[in-house]
Amino acid sequence: MLVMAARAFDVTGLGYLGVDIVVDDQKGPLLLELNGRSGLAIQIANRFGMRSHIDCVLQAETTDMNVDDRVQLGRAIYNDLQTGVAG
Repeated sequence: MLVMAARAFDVTGLGYLGVDIVVDDQKGPLLLELNGRSGLAIQIANRFGMRSHIDCVLQAETTDMNVDDRVQLGRAIYNDLQTGVAG
């Protein structure tokens, strides 16, 4: 699912977007839609705002990153924010 979300950047070229994915029992992860102006629902559901995530991404050099690099960066930022290392 992270690779699917990271590939959405290649498709849209947007620096920030929401990727809505569902998991089907037979087909696995399925892309529902891409949101150029995603709302607050995911932040409320996760009880965690996106500002600190976005700040970390903006500080990173992401210009030449491929999909795997973007997934690795996203995981690292998430882990750092959860443990209080980043931000």
